[in-house]
Amino acid sequence: MNDIGSIREDRGTITGKTSSPLILLMLPLIKLYQWFLEWRNWMWDRGLFTLRRLSGKVISIGNLTVGGTGKTPLTLYVARFLHQKGFRVAVLSRGYKREKKRALAVVSDGEKILSSPRYAGDEPYLIARNLPAVAVVVHPDRYRAGQWAEEKLGAEMYLLDDGFQHRRLWRDVDILLLDGNEIQPELHLFPRGRLREPLKGIRRADIIVITQSAPGQSHSPVLEAIKRYNPTAPLFYSQRLLKGLFWVKGDRKVREPPFRTRRVVSLCAIAQPLYFEEDLRQLQLEIVRSFRFRDHHWYNQKEVNAVVSTARQLNTEAVVTTEKDALRLSQLKLGDLPFLYLKIDIEIREQEEFQQTLMSKLRLNPEGE
Repeated sequence: MNDIGSIREDRGTITGKTSSPLILLMLPLIKLYQWFLEWRNWMWDRGLFTLRRLSGKVISIGNLTVGGTGKTPLTLYVARFLHQKGFRVAVLSRGYKREKKRALAVVSDGEKILSSPRYAGDEPYLIARNLPAVAVVVHPDRYRAGQWAEEKLGAEMYLLDDGFQHRRLWRDVDILLLDGNEIQPELHLFPRGRLREPLKGIRRADIIVITQSAPGQSHSPVLEAIKRYNPTAPLFYSQRLLKGLFWVKGDRKVREPPFRTRRVVSLCAIAQPLYFEEDLRQLQLEIVRSFRFRDHHWYNQKEVNAVVSTARQLNTEAVVTTEKDALRLSQLKLGDLPFLYLKIDIEIREQEEFQQTLMSKLRLNPEGE
């Protein structure tokens, strides 16, 4: 995406689906891909591939779909909880769409941030910025990243950010996030749907967290899949918490919003933009125009200038984006039009039970090691 013509302004959720005629042509390849994934998981399940272990406890946090289930907020939640219990925690990430993808990057050593969003990746950098006391190390080989964190930083507890499919590293607990609003057509393998692997992968989960689900929801394709493949797994529900608006430049909370009419332009490059836009409406903001780019897109100055120009033409009062997008925008010239981002957190509805279950699965005392 190198020019403003690539901006998406439609109102549909961005998924992996393509046009029906093309999908029909691709069905044999998708079936072959499914067979390969099932064979790969079968080999891992029977110990026929070499599995490597770190000396500390390992928790994987991941999903079955191509983004948008809240992995990063849950990683922050679990890392914060374990740090408060007194563990030296390191988050291990591959740093999706970062520069120099093969290099080991120490985003944070648990005392200060040592990298940049472009070199670290937007999500690892966001984790480091929100949890300054937790180490964050990036490398496509999580085992190597974990070894470095153990030898250099004394880490004893590891979180695999987006680690459900990274099976070469042993984990003590697999936490699987599933979007409770996924509909049946999306529960197919990419690119026909949004799945990274077949639904039967749910069997590997030690703990399941349902996100984006209404309280009391008892029937959905996702819940039916859980009942079919892993009915005994501890099941929890989470919800987003809106923490307020912050300035993109300066990273300060907005005390007095610069709004009279509350008319804004929304801007994001995330997997599920509709959730973000609904959050803005909960803040009583009127979204006059939505600009949507592909997940993890790095903006350029021309794109930002076009967004600002449109916002002015529509007489809006601000551009509002996500915290992850704010990292990618902060180094560009934004002009004098207010650029704000919405900060969100996650809340586990059965928080105490979730924490106790996690410690039990790790075989640790609820009060710490």
